[in-house]
Amino acid sequence: MKFNGISMGETPTVFINKLKAKGFTPSYYSDNILTGDFCGWNNCNIGILSNKDIITSICVIFPGMEKWKDLEFIYNDLKSLLIQKYGNPYNCVEEFQDSCENDYFKLHSIQLGKCNYVSVFKTDNGSIFLCICYISDGNSVMVSYHDNINKEKEKQIIIEDL
Repeated sequence: MKFNGISMGETPTVFINKLKAKGFTPSYYSDNILTGDFCGWNNCNIGILSNKDIITSICVIFPGMEKWKDLEFIYNDLKSLLIQKYGNPYNCVEEFQDSCENDYFKLHSIQLGKCNYVSVFKTDNGSIFLCICYISDGNSVMVSYHDNINKEKEKQIIIEDL
């Protein structure tokens, strides 16, 4: 699977260097987190998750939003683009566990884990998850990419650890 035109089969170091060459900059959080523009949005955080030398997933966290309509706009915009590229989601849930009459209750539901806005896209090479979620510093939209081959390699590493 590819992310931003780069194979997720690369080692984390090579992958990060290729992202840096595309203009992403290291963040102060971690060597595996870069900041940059993604899909027309500025200041996105890109996290490269790995187990030993295998990239297990790439997570893009869009800038935090303080209004539900802004979160929903980004989510729907990205979902539309993913549908254009990959077809309809394999699975899609867009609901609140409790009734939410206004922005305040919707935003609060995200923080409480009672907002289920998730679309899952499957491809031959992996899967892509799109969701609205609460990240440590606020409500955000996140897209994560998961490579099938790397997941199988990671599984073998875990089995060897047992």
